[in-house]
Amino acid sequence: MGDFNGDNYNDRFLGELVNFVASDGFQTMFETFFLTHAVRFSDDEEHRLDYYEMYQNFHDLFDKQLEDFCAQQDITHAEYVFIVSSYSATKQLTLRLSLRLQVHEALSVSVHGR
Repeated sequence: MGDFNGDNYNDRFLGELVNFVASDGFQTMFETFFLTHAVRFSDDEEHRLDYYEMYQNFHDLFDKQLEDFCAQQDITHAEYVFIVSSYSATKQLTLRLSLRLQVHEALSVSVHGR
């Protein structure tokens, strides 16, 4: 699905972030979140109001993980934003895709057992 071994990246910071997102702790936390909330979703055309609350909870979990990553790297959130924003558009896209693929993989494992 993708290269989730941070040691394979030329950029140390990006490699550390990939390793963090690929870690068991990060993956397990999001798998648990997905499994806990998956039954609340339906195929209805309209989104229910509680979907936003779930999104906020997910966002808060993700922010907490980002804070933990920044603490491990001994940087502030502002420094993290500066580092990521200094990347070229290609590197930013790689970072976003890596993070999305990791979350998608966690969801697939949680829902489909793969």
